[in-house]
Amino acid sequence: MKKKAILLSILSLFVLSGCNFFDTVLGWFKKKEPTQEQQDNEDSDAGYIDTKRVGEFYGGVVINDKYNGYEFSRSKTKIEKPTEGTGVINIYAFNDFHGAVKANYSEPGLKTIGTFFKEKSQQQNTLILDQGDTWQGSLESNYEYGAIVQDVFNYAGVSLRTVGNHDFDWGLNHLESTNNRKLGDDYIPTLAANVFDYIYGYNGGTQQSQCGMEYATFILDNGIKVGVVGVIGEDQITSICSNLVSSVCFTNHFQKAREISDYLRIEKNCDVIIVSAHESAANLTSPELCSVSPVSHKRYADLILGGHSHYQQEYTIDGVKCVQWDSNGESTGYIKLNYDFKNNCVLDDSTRVQTYSASYLRSNYSVIEETIDKMVDDYLKITDELAFEVLSNNFTSSFDTTSLANLMSEAIFDAVKTAGYTIDFAVTNYARTGFYDIEFTYGDLYRSFPFDNQIILMDISSQTSINSLSHNMTYREDTTIKGDSGQHRIAVIDYIGLHQNNHRQYDYFPDATNLEIFNPGGGENPPIYRNILKDYLKNNTTKVFSSDDYSSSNAHFRID
Repeated sequence: MKKKAILLSILSLFVLSGCNFFDTVLGWFKKKEPTQEQQDNEDSDAGYIDTKRVGEFYGGVVINDKYNGYEFSRSKTKIEKPTEGTGVINIYAFNDFHGAVKANYSEPGLKTIGTFFKEKSQQQNTLILDQGDTWQGSLESNYEYGAIVQDVFNYAGVSLRTVGNHDFDWGLNHLESTNNRKLGDDYIPTLAANVFDYIYGYNGGTQQSQCGMEYATFILDNGIKVGVVGVIGEDQITSICSNLVSSVCFTNHFQKAREISDYLRIEKNCDVIIVSAHESAANLTSPELCSVSPVSHKRYADLILGGHSHYQQEYTIDGVKCVQWDSNGESTGYIKLNYDFKNNCVLDDSTRVQTYSASYLRSNYSVIEETIDKMVDDYLKITDELAFEVLSNNFTSSFDTTSLANLMSEAIFDAVKTAGYTIDFAVTNYARTGFYDIEFTYGDLYRSFPFDNQIILMDISSQTSINSLSHNMTYREDTTIKGDSGQHRIAVIDYIGLHQNNHRQYDYFPDATNLEIFNPGGGENPPIYRNILKDYLKNNTTKVFSSDDYSSSNAHFRID
C-alpha cells in the first residue's frame, strides 16, 4: 500500500498526455535477480532447481534455454504407458472463484468446494485446474492477500492454477508471494506463459516467471503424460489498474499457446495438451487452438478451459471441447477424456462434460472435511469481527450494481467537498455485486467494492466529459453543471483515471492536467474508495437509502 500511495503522489508532476509516467517508477517492479542455483541451471535442458510435492504429484521447477515450467509425476519411479486399450483422464475445473470464502444463497463457500476437491484429488488419473482470479473479491480472502483460499485449495489438492487479471490487483510482489505460498511441502503451481517484461515502451523478451511459469506436465497413474499451457487474454492488461502492471505486458495468448504446445508435444513427449486460459471460452473458440500443428502434426489442444466472463460456456470446435463455469464457485465442472493408447490420441466423440451446481455441492458435501473446517473457522475468527460491523440499518430496498455505484460516487463527492476541495463530478465504475438486505455490513461493502482503488483529482475538457463520464457512474451536486460545458475538475478512482489501452496510451482522460492524489490526511496511505463509502454511511445514521434515489434517472447521476 505504501508503494501505491507514493506512486500516485507522483502523478501531480505529470500531464498524462505528455509524459511516460511508467519510466519513472519502473524500478519498483523490477524483476528479482536469479539465484546462483538458477544461474547454474540456466543452460540445462531439464534441470530441476528444487523438488517439491504437489498433492500426490512429485517433481519440481525446470529451467532450460527454451521454456521454464513444472514437471510432475504421480510416482517417483517410472510409469509405463500401455500400448493397447483406453485410458481415462479426469479433469475437474473451476474459474473466477474471487475469494468466495463464505457460503450464501448462490455460492457453496470455500469449505464445501474445498471438501469436494479434496475427495476428487484422491482419484487416480485426476487433475484439478483453476483458470484464475482465485483470491480477490471478499474481505475474508483479501485480508491476507488470498492466503486462506490458497491454503485450502493447496490442502484440497488443486493441481494447477493459471493467473487471472485480478490476481494482479495487489501488485506483483503480492502475486508472487501468494503464488509461492506453501502448506508444508505442498504448493499450487501457477502458469502465466504470455506474461512478459515491458521496458520503456517496448514489450520485452523475458517471460516473467515470478507471475507464473510457462507450462506444466503431469504423468498420470496410467502413464499418460498431460501438458498444460497457461495463458491470460492479451487484452486483459487493460482490466488492471495501469500503475500495477507498468513493468509487464501480455503477449498474444493464441500464439504463445501454440508455440509451447509444439514444444510439449515434440520435446517433452506429451500425449495430451490442455490450454488453461483466463479468457472467455467464447473468445477461445478459434481454429488457432483446435487445428493441427504443421510442426507436431497433432492438434495444438485436446481441451481448452476458459474463465474471466463469469458464466458457464461450452463449445465444441473440430472435436475439441472449450468450456468454462460460473464465478464464485456457483458451478464447477468435470471433463472426462478418453485416450486411445494404440493410436496415441484423445477419442473426441467420447469426451464427457458435467457441471456441479452450488446446490449439488451443498447437498452432497454437507459434511465438511475436518482439516478444512478448522482452517477456515480459525481464519474467520480474525475477519468476522470486521465483516459483521454494521454500517447502516437504513437500506429500504435492494441495490443493484448501478445504484450502489451511484451511492459510491455520491460518497466520494461528499468526502472531497468536506476536505475543502471544489469539484464538478465524482466518478467511479460499477459495483462488483448488488446488495439485497436492510442491514448493510462492512463485509457486504467489501464484496461490492473489493478493490483498493484510491481517488485522483484532475482537470478535464468538456469533450472528455462526454466521452468518458457518460460510461461510468458519475455524481454532480449541482445539476446545472453540464458535462459538455467547458473544463471540469473531477474526482475519479485511479483505475478509471489512469486507464490505458493496449498501446499504453491513456485513453479515458488523455488530456487530463493538474493531477493530484486525494489525501486530505497527508499520511502515507491515502483513503481507499471503499472506506470513503464506509465513513459516509456511518456519518449519516439517520439518512434513508432507497435505490429509487440512486437510479440513473436522478439528475444528480447524469452529466447532461
